[in-house]
Amino acid sequence: VVKRRILIYSATNGFRHASIPIGKLALEKMGIRSGAYEATVSDHPKHFEPDALINFDAVVLLSASGNFFMPSHKLRDTFSQEEWLFLKKRHDRLLNNLMNYVREGGGLVGIHAATDACKRNRAYGDFIGAKFNGHPWTKNMQVNVVVEDPKHAINLPVFEGVTDFNIQEEIYEFCNDIFSRERSRILLRLDPKRSEQPLPKHATKRVDNDYAISWVHAYGKGRVFYSSLGDKMHSS
Repeated sequence: VVKRRILIYSATNGFRHASIPIGKLALEKMGIRSGAYEATVSDHPKHFEPDALINFDAVVLLSASGNFFMPSHKLRDTFSQEEWLFLKKRHDRLLNNLMNYVREGGGLVGIHAATDACKRNRAYGDFIGAKFNGHPWTKNMQVNVVVEDPKHAINLPVFEGVTDFNIQEEIYEFCNDIFSRERSRILLRLDPKRSEQPLPKHATKRVDNDYAISWVHAYGKGRVFYSSLGDKMHSS
């Protein structure tokens, strides 16, 4: 039996979450214990060349943030203008490689800050399904999560018989212009009425009061799964 292979990638050009190291370990151990997949844990961009991507069944963007194929913006002054331009062109090419890989049948798993990435690239927003627009519910707040699609194969093993649950977690909201229930199948959502209320300085912006947390959708021949949970893994 040939095991599935996944690539776990967590490079950041923006904010770097403290939960990333435990996330890497957890995903790697899950594959070993379940026998479902073998994990390659690497932030090297070489894996996003077409001849390398075809060796993986899915790519996991583990809180990869900002333009995640670029060096940290804090290092900008260490590069010449020519070098930085080269890196920007490489970033765009590798991002297109990733989207084409999924379009042609690959899989993508996005965790937490994967929606707080490549925010000026509309195609990436359509690809992942949403664009980060703040977190009204900060990491120390108690929130209520509704299991919206309890019979879905992703939800069933974890939430069988569970209609909702409470958790302390940072919850994202998303821009109104990309996220769409017509396109994505929602698995989990926030119930704002049964959650702590955000402070005025973190007031919500969504006009429909719809706060999806996790979803799946097709992208060409491939599939995308996203979950905004993941900020609190380091304190579990």
